[in-house]
Amino acid sequence: MRRRNPAARRTWRIGVWPAILAGMLCLYCGDGSDPDAGKDRTPPEIVGAPSITANPNPAVPLAGILALETNEAARVVLDVTDGTEDSTIPFEGYRTQHSLPVLGFKPGREYTIRIAVEDPAGNRTDAETPLFFATEGLPAGFPPMEIKASRPDRMEPGVTLFDAIRFVIGEPATPPFYLIAVDEAGDVVWYYETDLAISDARRISDGNLLLMMTNRTQLLEIDMLGNVTAQWHSRMQETPDETSVPVDTNAFHHEVFEMPSGNLLVLSSETRTYPDYPSSDSDPDAPRETATVAGDVVVEFSRDGTIVNQWPLLDMLDPYRIGYDSLGGFWDRFYPEQGGTRDWAHANAVIYDPEDDTILVSCRHQDVVFKFHRNDPGDLVWLMGPHGNWASPLSDYLLHPSDAEFSWNYHQHAPMITPEGNILLFDNGNYRALPFAEKLPASENYSRAVEYSVNGNTMEIAQVWEYGSPDSTDESIYAPWIGDADYLPETGNVLITFGGITTDPATGLPSDQIGAAKASARLIEVRHSTPAEKVFDLRIGNKDLSDPSGWVVYRSEHLKSLYP
Repeated sequence: MRRRNPAARRTWRIGVWPAILAGMLCLYCGDGSDPDAGKDRTPPEIVGAPSITANPNPAVPLAGILALETNEAARVVLDVTDGTEDSTIPFEGYRTQHSLPVLGFKPGREYTIRIAVEDPAGNRTDAETPLFFATEGLPAGFPPMEIKASRPDRMEPGVTLFDAIRFVIGEPATPPFYLIAVDEAGDVVWYYETDLAISDARRISDGNLLLMMTNRTQLLEIDMLGNVTAQWHSRMQETPDETSVPVDTNAFHHEVFEMPSGNLLVLSSETRTYPDYPSSDSDPDAPRETATVAGDVVVEFSRDGTIVNQWPLLDMLDPYRIGYDSLGGFWDRFYPEQGGTRDWAHANAVIYDPEDDTILVSCRHQDVVFKFHRNDPGDLVWLMGPHGNWASPLSDYLLHPSDAEFSWNYHQHAPMITPEGNILLFDNGNYRALPFAEKLPASENYSRAVEYSVNGNTMEIAQVWEYGSPDSTDESIYAPWIGDADYLPETGNVLITFGGITTDPATGLPSDQIGAAKASARLIEVRHSTPAEKVFDLRIGNKDLSDPSGWVVYRSEHLKSLYP
């Protein structure tokens, strides 16, 4: 072992001046003693030979586990290099037995790892012999990615985390599915492989990742080695194993939100039958019918599965108000006994605002984001969306634009509250019309990130920023399904997920026919300025229109580090 005393090393670097200054300061020490006398100067020792092994969980292969022992409580610092790129990993916590996840390896590389240990006094020992670790390349069938822009000096520090779901034209999504983290250059530094597609993934307060699965019945919490640390299932799912916690609700779908209390906020669903229901979104005079309507339910439950609150949207909004796509059969396979359902609202996001104890819900097929009081069920605060087809008394809750420079959200996803209290969301823009007005063709449409300022006292709304419209960028991207827009805390940048870009394979033009189109995604980070400056652009999916396979991204998140 090579041992070194950091204090002595600093003295050697600076020369004799520290000693002279120390002597001068000791004129005021009273007894003339050395102020550092009695400090621990003995560095910790590494006991035995350290080792690093591949992660035993094959779901996360770009990770290793470092094992070593020290003779006293110490923390570990790693210097890692592949000969081209260097990084330092300082672990937190002082202990004698160390079993540590090592993250951030890139595929198909060989790494040299040098180990140091430090005690709380700063005394350090460097291991004489480095460790070596090699990673396999990415698996066959991994989503193809192309970096189109990267300005690390202008980007939010950290990594970008996103799900990747494979679609083949005319077929359902097919496994394997991936949750992937890339660095500022678009290089893969971590991934999790699963047979269940993921619709939402986010880091929660304990440092783990909380995953919403697209089977609409399961939630998983995993650590960064891919190990399941907690899981929950709805009553429509057979118990996966004895560790899964049952929750007495029909479904979990689209998104999950961790509240400050630790409770989880999710979207569930129910069905109700309504007579005299609209049968067409193109002909207002079409005959009415009896219809089974699938309505979303906001559910708050504790980690032990106890339901704390639930709010059926069919009781809060007008079940007879339809938007484009409200008559679709999204829920048919989930409720096969109903013989067909209507996807009335298609809620796709739910978040909690602790400032006023309210909940925000995005309803895609109603083209609305609405806010209600958590402890007063059904007590609306406002409705944010185009004004057509709303009847009294709900029309009284509509927000009114205070500026002529304004465009409404259509079929939106993923609202979030910025530090300024504004609402940032991904405006998919489908049709840019309500029934029974003419739809805007996909070839003329666009999607965008948009930020609104809301004044709940005056019921006014202003558009304060956007990226993606013809007025805000020289590139038009249309993603008619899924997507995300996130404010990034350190730089104020915005990470935008154009998650479901759909292209007609025959014409190469944008298409609203999701199941018959070539799928791809773009993750774009921009500076929050006008005009916005693009600093990162990653394409997921190949460009070959003759290849029917494609990839979409439901959400992306930015992590400050792979480590919690």
